[in-house]
Amino acid sequence: MVTKRDSMGVRELIRIQRTIAERMESIRASVTLSSPSLDGMPHGGEYHDRMAEYVAKMDVIQWEYAKLETRLQDEIMRIETEVRMLKPNQCAVIWMRYIDGMGWKRIARELHYERTRIFELHKQGLEALSKRAD
Repeated sequence: MVTKRDSMGVRELIRIQRTIAERMESIRASVTLSSPSLDGMPHGGEYHDRMAEYVAKMDVIQWEYAKLETRLQDEIMRIETEVRMLKPNQCAVIWMRYIDGMGWKRIARELHYERTRIFELHKQGLEALSKRAD
């Protein structure tokens, strides 16, 4: 059983995934990995402290990312199973809208349909999914 909310949930998971990836990149960029001083004088452990902090942050974020990736793939597989049972043009519209996150204009352009036809196919696809749920 797949609902519009399920499909929109996948879009939200993809958005969160991108946010986490951006956080990882931001942390990488903010840490300047300068090498420790080699002048023979003690300078404390600042370099090692920054590295430890960096590694700890990245471990947490990568764990979140992996957990989200697993959830996202499970949801996509579940939705794909249901959506693939639709008529091909309905399937394409639902997939492009909710999984690929495309806008209505782009979907119409890609499928060579008028926007009104895209809306009809979208509605029909959601109704067919809803009937399968009953």
